Amino acid sequence: MKFKKIISLLTIAVMLYGLESGSIHGISETNAMNTVVSAESASDININSPDMQTFATKAQLIDNEYFSLYNESKESSGMTQKVYFGTSNGEAQSWYIAGGDNNGNELVLLCDPTKPFIEDFAYEENWMKEKEYKSGLEWGDYEENPLKAGDTVSSNHYGASKVRDYLNGDALKNFTDAELDLIVEIPVYTDDLKNEVNFCTTDKLYLGYGCYGDTYFTLGRNSDNDLNSGLKVSLLKNNFSVNSPFETWTKPMFWLRAPYFPNFFMLVATPYHYLINYITLNKLVITPALNMDTSDLLFASMATSTSENAVVSDGMTFRFYNKNKIKSSAKYTENEVSVNKAADDKDLYLYVQYNESGTEKVYSKKLNDSETIKMDNVNLKYAKVWLETANTTDNLVYAKMADSEISKTVVEDEINCVKNENSAVDYSYMLDCIKKKLDALSIDNKYDDIYLSSDNNTVTVVFSDSTYKFNIKWNVKGDANNDNEVNVRDAAAIASALAKGQADTLPAHADFNNDDKVNVRDAAGIASWLANGGKL
Repeated sequence: MKFKKIISLLTIAVMLYGLESGSIHGISETNAMNTVVSAESASDININSPDMQTFATKAQLIDNEYFSLYNESKESSGMTQKVYFGTSNGEAQSWYIAGGDNNGNELVLLCDPTKPFIEDFAYEENWMKEKEYKSGLEWGDYEENPLKAGDTVSSNHYGASKVRDYLNGDALKNFTDAELDLIVEIPVYTDDLKNEVNFCTTDKLYLGYGCYGDTYFTLGRNSDNDLNSGLKVSLLKNNFSVNSPFETWTKPMFWLRAPYFPNFFMLVATPYHYLINYITLNKLVITPALNMDTSDLLFASMATSTSENAVVSDGMTFRFYNKNKIKSSAKYTENEVSVNKAADDKDLYLYVQYNESGTEKVYSKKLNDSETIKMDNVNLKYAKVWLETANTTDNLVYAKMADSEISKTVVEDEINCVKNENSAVDYSYMLDCIKKKLDALSIDNKYDDIYLSSDNNTVTVVFSDSTYKFNIKWNVKGDANNDNEVNVRDAAAIASALAKGQADTLPAHADFNNDDKVNVRDAAGIASWLANGGKL
């Protein structure tokens, strides 16, 4: 099976390759919110699936309806979720999930501002001194008016800053090689105020962007035409922020990469406040962001990793798939788990996570041999069951979901989904069309898992009681005349139908700008896209 083709929520066989008890990401039992639940003592009061904030599949993690740091009501939408990734000052580094990026192929993480990479860091101490560009310096790519030898930039130039030097140097030492492989180098655009032009830097760690006076800033990919077009992060209500404006100064302010006039000022984020300007010589905390590749991400769980007596902690740990890490397999019925342990698998653990009468619980056991574990008082139909292991060198946890042998109702149907003209599957759009299909079928969209077949033509949506298999009919976004490509004829077809009052004859996938309706803006969007060389 081509696992890298599997989308967001892949709850099929994956394994973890393990560490010593509780050693990954430094999550200890002292942080626990629950006590361990053994197979014998678990009660059958009211067993349900784990809450999404304690166990989330990849598709749920990249779904901005579920995990986000912003919504239009100026409060954090869905869940503000802390996760652990990398280390800092010898401890697990905590982050917050800002949302999915790059069509759902990446997860944007913001460093926990209360646990910054470094404190008391001046953006640029020589705040009045301009820097002279020399050939070979990597201060950013200028599509217009590139810097040449002898040109100067101000102290608030992000590309030439000490902050960026730190993010590309010492800050990367907080990650293992395996963790660095998961961090995507992404292009972000920033403005050079002195030279009145935008430039692009491509790094693994970067700072957020924003506009003076806003109560949010942005992360992730942006564009040269809209520097503030990334994922929004609210300053008004988040776990890393504060509960009222009276606490404004109790949490640290942190640098952004956005410059401000005059040319020795930068914008900074102030919790429960708005973006203000600060002279570059001031010393603030550094809270970078990163984009994590989700290709091999299976899920994240609050269960402490690779532990004989796992507990529910205060933050999630990612679990990844790697077919070389575990050869063992597991399967389960409603009250029994059977593990076939491979001799090569060391430090292998079985995990069962569920919700009992509103309390999140986890059962874990180190596996020395193949065995069968009976759990008579827990209905595994609603539990998450997996094997896991970890690697101290990688500082990552690897997992494999157990195979369910519980019979479920299987429903087959068809679904219309949209893809870009270059045939790239846009997972974000696919999740949207799946939700619309479930709504049309009057089905709650709180799914357990979603995965895409290797040929991209079938999507499976898994619930605790049933499974839906949808055969996908792919439509090209903006293809108003249904010829499987986007060109000037589509813009003309939209304009013609609108002029004749026949908008209802246009297909839904003619919606080029993703506002759930087809209108003149879609024709204009297609024309603009074509004028820019057809780059989506």
